[in-house]
Amino acid sequence: MARQAQSSAEAPMPQPMNGARLLAMARDRSIAGRESLAGSVSLILAGQGNGFSESEYGLMNDILRTLIRDVERSVRQTLAANLAASEHVPNDVLEALINDDIEVAYPILADNPLLTYLALEDVIRKQASGHRIAIAMRQEISAAVSDVMIETADIEAITCLINNSGAEISEAGFGTLVDDAQTIEGYREPLCRRLDLKPVFAMQLAGLVSDALRENLVERFDIPAETLEAAIKTAARATGRAMAGGAQNETGGFGSKGREINLMVEALRRQEWPQFEAAMVRLTAMRPRRLREILYEAGGERLAVLCKACGISKSDFAAIYIFSRKANPAATVVDADTMHRTLTFYEQISMSRFQSHARKRRLHDGQLSLRRYVINTQNAA
Repeated sequence: MARQAQSSAEAPMPQPMNGARLLAMARDRSIAGRESLAGSVSLILAGQGNGFSESEYGLMNDILRTLIRDVERSVRQTLAANLAASEHVPNDVLEALINDDIEVAYPILADNPLLTYLALEDVIRKQASGHRIAIAMRQEISAAVSDVMIETADIEAITCLINNSGAEISEAGFGTLVDDAQTIEGYREPLCRRLDLKPVFAMQLAGLVSDALRENLVERFDIPAETLEAAIKTAARATGRAMAGGAQNETGGFGSKGREINLMVEALRRQEWPQFEAAMVRLTAMRPRRLREILYEAGGERLAVLCKACGISKSDFAAIYIFSRKANPAATVVDADTMHRTLTFYEQISMSRFQSHARKRRLHDGQLSLRRYVINTQNAA
């Protein structure tokens, strides 16, 4: 007992975080010091600290304003990641972060609950595709914001928006998207899956989609045979006119599935997370928020199942696994042993189980069966 007491007495006691200590940390101008300060302040404002006075919270907000102006991007990334879900961020700090480089802006745009419709609409109009994709990943999106997104004609961002069941789409927005689907193939399937799709748009889409999707629409909306035949003829004429006029049958910026996978891996190598996630949304047709959980979770087992079910090769899966770990600091460090275990797990995944799952549930839509299978997978080995 005496030895334990002595050991306890010798252990350094952690200094309490207060205004005086924050000021002391703010005087450290080194990169490491700024990173430590950014982490401490942002975690407190994210709700992981309490007992601070109003003046101390004011000091922290002033420190935030200084940090977002003066520090390098890696520190701003730390700030943004920690403040993503916080409800205690000053408006001017939020505005600076969402208009920063996409590596900084992404978590705030995708998750922060304080962003107003006007702020989101302003970013959609002024920023590039990566910022729009991040907004399209939000858990809830108003019809007004969706309308502004649709006006941009940004195929990658709009495809994410259509796939997001938390995004409201106005009737006018649906009309534009269904018209665009005549030449943009990537819009068709996610539009057919939307629960808020109205019969008038379903009939227009029925003439554009595959037999399996058409069968689903006919059953879901009870489309008469003569109406379906007319829709098919109308779609054929409209598509022919569009192609004759020089429009290309677009699939969201990518051609074949193989090319899409290659570009997806390249986006990962460059750490272009929005473009990578947008490609995965198109490939899997999964809801963005659910997909992000699978992509960056620490273990990577469901990521392996997802890639195997999508027909992604072992070498491409290895690249996706390695580079996606960089987006999650809590993920497992990819050493040689970890890589070996992960690739062994990937190889042992049985595709017959996935196919059996689809047959048992009579899921003709391959992407629908994939989503349900991966979401319900806890141990695919």
